[in-house]
Amino acid sequence: MSVTYETVFAGWVKKEWSQKKCAAKELARIACVSPRTAENWIAGEHAASGAVLVRLMAECRELADQINELVETQRANK
Repeated sequence: MSVTYETVFAGWVKKEWSQKKCAAKELARIACVSPRTAENWIAGEHAASGAVLVRLMAECRELADQINELVETQRANK
């Protein structure tokens, strides 16, 4: 099974946000999205769009590293 952006994002959200109190509100504030959107991410129903992803990567080095690793894997598989 190949790793996708959606699985990387879902794994990061689950690890970083699923156990936090008021996670949706805090994540929404950081990402500049609605709490409902953040709830959908936490539930694994959707992943962030490009502009929001860049904003989150700027805030979280771990997410940026995971996404950059995915990019490098894609490049290597060309």
